[in-house]
Amino acid sequence: MRRSPRNISIALAVISITIATAGVAQQSSAPLSAQTAMQDVAVNQPERPQVGERISPENLHRISRPGLYGISKSPDGSDYGVLEGRLIRYDPHTMQVQSIIREVDQILD
Repeated sequence: MRRSPRNISIALAVISITIATAGVAQQSSAPLSAQTAMQDVAVNQPERPQVGERISPENLHRISRPGLYGISKSPDGSDYGVLEGRLIRYDPHTMQVQSIIREVDQILD
C-alpha cells in the first residue's frame, strides 16, 4: 500500500472515529461504575446517627472524661458519647442526639 495523501487521510479518519467511539463508550459506563461504587460504600458503612434520632443506650459509650476527647464539660441537659465511631452530644433523659461532633478512632475513657 502506497502512502498517498488520500490513504493517510483515510487512516487518520479511521483512527479518529475509533478514539471518539472509545471515549463515548467510556463515558457511558462511568456513571454506572460510580453508582455501583457508591452503593457498595452505602451497604458496607454502618448507619450514621442523625440529629434528633433516639438512640439505644446499649449502643452508646457514655463519655466520663471529655477532656480526653478535647472537649470541655457538657452543657446542662447534655452528655457526650461515642456512637458508631462518632462523638455525639445527646440528651440523657430522652436519649435524642443533639449534635454530631466528629468521628473518633477509638474509645479513650
